[in-house]
Order: sequence, then C-alpha cells, then structure tokens
Amino acid sequence: MRFINTLTCFVLTCVFLSAF
Repeated sequence: MRFINTLTCFVLTCVFLSAF
C-alpha cells in the first residue's frame, strides 16, 4: 500500500506542477 500511496502522491505532484 505504501508504494501505491507514493505513486499517487507523485501523480498528484505532476498534476499540481502541470497546473502551473
């Protein structure tokens, strides 16, 4: 589950950076 959580955070970070 930790890997999935890290992967999700990474994706959210990419989306956040893409927004700007």
